[in-house]
Amino acid sequence: MTVPALRLRGVSQNFGSFQALSSVDLEVGAGDIYGFLGLNGAGKTTAIRLILGLLRHRTGTIEIFGSELRRAPPEIYRNVGVLFEDFTAPGYLTGREHLRLHAKLLGMPRREARAAAERWLDRVSLLARADAKVRAYSLGMRRRLGLACALVGAPRLVILDEPTNGLDPKGIADFRSLILELHRESGVTFFLSSHILGEVEHLCHRIGILHQGRMRVEGAVADLTGRTQNRVRVRALPLSTARRVIEASPCCGRIENAGPDALSVTVPSDDVPALVRALVGANVAVHEVAACSESLESVFHQATADLEPGSEQLASSRQAPGERVRHDEADREAVGAARPRVQ
Repeated sequence: MTVPALRLRGVSQNFGSFQALSSVDLEVGAGDIYGFLGLNGAGKTTAIRLILGLLRHRTGTIEIFGSELRRAPPEIYRNVGVLFEDFTAPGYLTGREHLRLHAKLLGMPRREARAAAERWLDRVSLLARADAKVRAYSLGMRRRLGLACALVGAPRLVILDEPTNGLDPKGIADFRSLILELHRESGVTFFLSSHILGEVEHLCHRIGILHQGRMRVEGAVADLTGRTQNRVRVRALPLSTARRVIEASPCCGRIENAGPDALSVTVPSDDVPALVRALVGANVAVHEVAACSESLESVFHQATADLEPGSEQLASSRQAPGERVRHDEADREAVGAARPRVQ
């Protein structure tokens, strides 16, 4: 049995009287691209800080490749690369200098660090601008440099925190293509925290939706959107005749009305051509046959359906107490127990 890249079980976190996370369960399979979704203030950043050992978790367990963080040595984080939303690099360094320095901080010998830096600068399409100062980089270039920093140590798990924030449509498409290419080539596990649903739907195999500190939904994107349920929408006239033909077909299952001129039918995809032939043979005018699937946006809204009007703003403000405490007494309390982070 393959050990998950990341597993949380019953993880809770309080900041004083404010509960940021409540009994969160989460599992990321090795080799997955996992989307971690939630409104502002849902608790995503707190969860990531716990995973990285920047906060101490008092309740539940967190495992990285089977090693429970409370008992694992700090070296466990050598398997983890991170790109934070607010990634910055000293503007007076060149991209090449910054990436070499980052590789050395990971403990690489000088020659190995130089070779790794060149390889990843090329891989993220920055080699031509490697000797330019970081201050002259566009936002997209800084994001790619941050991704190179996350990957230069050959991690098995890469955590991406809102990686495309601020990028233009082309920058988002380029970044998405790069992630998919890297995943195909190396099989690295990606854990992507984002609120951009289209990005997640294009990239991720599995998702988890966190809402008000609780994990509301977790599963494969295809399962959650109904793409694996063999449901098709048939627009045909006369509809009564179409229903009789479908009911008589041995390959068809559940039938539901889907509009004034349409039916929703459970039928294996391989049997759809035979069903269409049967309908046409019964003089039914078939206008459309299309796969039925629910959008990820619809799944997300259902998972957060208990929000009152205007409460998204409240959800954002909900983060403020946690943020203030996080930088105040909570961090002071956690510093002694937090594990060192290898970037």
